Amino acid sequence: MSFRRRTYPEIMENVLTGLTGGISAENHAYPPSSSGQKLFEHALEHPPVAAIVSVYGVRNNLTYQFVKGSDYDLKNNKLVWLEKGNTPDAGSNFLVNYRRAGASSGLNDLHVGSVLRTLAESFSVELAGLYAQAEAVYESGFVDTARHRSLENVVALLGLSRIKAGRNTTKIKFTRSPGSAGDIHIPAGTRVGNLDASIQFATIESISLLSGQSSVQVDGRDIANNLQGLPADSLVILTKPLAGIQSVTNPSPSTVLERDESDSELRTRSKNFLHGSEKATLGAIKNAIAQQNVSAEVRENDPAPGFITVSVHSNTLTPETEARLKASIRDVRPAGIEVNVVQAAAPLAVDMVLRITTADDLLEADLRAIQEQAVNDIRDYLNNVDIGEIISINRIIGLVLSESAILDVRILSAMVGTDNVLNREQGIVDMTSLSGITPEVKVAITAGVINIIDPALATLLTARILFPSGSAAPSEAAIKAALAKAIVTINDLNTGELPGSPSPEMVRRRQLNYGKLLSVIPLPGKAAVGDYSSVAALADTELPTSAAAGEYQVQFLITSESGTSYILDSEASPTVSLIPFERLTVAGIELKAQAGVTS
Repeated sequence: MSFRRRTYPEIMENVLTGLTGGISAENHAYPPSSSGQKLFEHALEHPPVAAIVSVYGVRNNLTYQFVKGSDYDLKNNKLVWLEKGNTPDAGSNFLVNYRRAGASSGLNDLHVGSVLRTLAESFSVELAGLYAQAEAVYESGFVDTARHRSLENVVALLGLSRIKAGRNTTKIKFTRSPGSAGDIHIPAGTRVGNLDASIQFATIESISLLSGQSSVQVDGRDIANNLQGLPADSLVILTKPLAGIQSVTNPSPSTVLERDESDSELRTRSKNFLHGSEKATLGAIKNAIAQQNVSAEVRENDPAPGFITVSVHSNTLTPETEARLKASIRDVRPAGIEVNVVQAAAPLAVDMVLRITTADDLLEADLRAIQEQAVNDIRDYLNNVDIGEIISINRIIGLVLSESAILDVRILSAMVGTDNVLNREQGIVDMTSLSGITPEVKVAITAGVINIIDPALATLLTARILFPSGSAAPSEAAIKAALAKAIVTINDLNTGELPGSPSPEMVRRRQLNYGKLLSVIPLPGKAAVGDYSSVAALADTELPTSAAAGEYQVQFLITSESGTSYILDSEASPTVSLIPFERLTVAGIELKAQAGVTS
């Protein structure tokens, strides 16, 4: 059913045409069902026709009066639409007022001010008013056109009500992924949450991240009546990922919205509710899980028909999060289906080492920014891989190479604990042969340590020496010169990749530990090794210990530009294996005398 409001001029023309013996409001469908012509024709039902008085219909969903000679013409008792004229909307009806040839009427006093004219005008005004009221009633039944209280009554059928003043609101910032192109549409109702999904906000309106634009901000509102304030940078999780969006946050703390929800906002929210109100399906259950920012595997007919098992892979599943998860699943599960939520193995961390080659003549600040971006891209990819999904090496390489300043990249290793999961032949990170896990078990993963090596950006080596205030201070210049000389040899030993089956001695030459570094620095009462190559391949038992430093406490700090740091302060400290082509440089020597320090 459709309704079109008739205005006073249209009604008045209908009345006057009828009073003078003409045909008023003759109804025709556009286009005619039996017409096969390019220019549509409509045979008028009461020929012969002397003239068409007016034609009213719908154009662009609005009442429109078509113009004779521009939009239509009369030919052979037919209304013919002209080629370049305006036409009614397809599928609508239009009304024609016309005069028949030879028709007459006893009512002919239609001059302004006459009794007949006054009665016709009064009738038309009242009927136009009734049409206006009918239009308001008609529009009040639809989400798109209802307003105020009528809109509230319509959305009440969905269980929704207008949000009153007092809700938290904040600006939500969406940032584009590097390498993504084109406009990115962010629909109203897009949900973002904090890390455990206990607080969620939804965008109030739709917005687009335009091509070439790196970020955009839009208003968001708390979906629950949470009267507590929200600090800045709390909303960092998209409950449902958006293609082309790398990150989300709220740059500023939340504030209290001091107005009720507007008609436009309520209308948008109700439409989003309809779009997302799918229930009683497997997709609805998965969506409910995603909204809680929980990684889980959903299995149908497990252990029998009528049962669904949700295996939650999380090492931070609090009782509160578990309660919210079960409640959200209950809201959407099919009737008669039992859903069991079980705790599965926590996500496994994948540690990766990559080597990149960057363009020449880049500043150190630019190189660091490039590395940081590459690490973030890899983390985002790994953290959003679905359970059981294949992890593509080419996808990771493509993410890194999306930065034009990176000329080449090679994945050197991918490890889960002590398991090597890098499968170059298949081009994947293979999670099917992990120690202690059967191949048929699906595992969840998370990004572990992502270490990126760029020969253009050296790894930093810092020496810190603490000694008693009454003892002789070591020579900073001598220590720095000794380490710089040793680093030349270390870098030379690390200029290529190891063979497929390296000998233990080859491996030890590329390893750094406390004993090797301690042996090359001079301290009062302790001689230094002049040639690092003489200690590079020694076993741990052949190297000096912290006792060789006497009353001096020596610590070495190794920091890569991708953020990985190691502290070597005794023979018990871990060994650091240098990555092929990784370069070292002396960052500084720190000497500090302190009372009470003893060996």
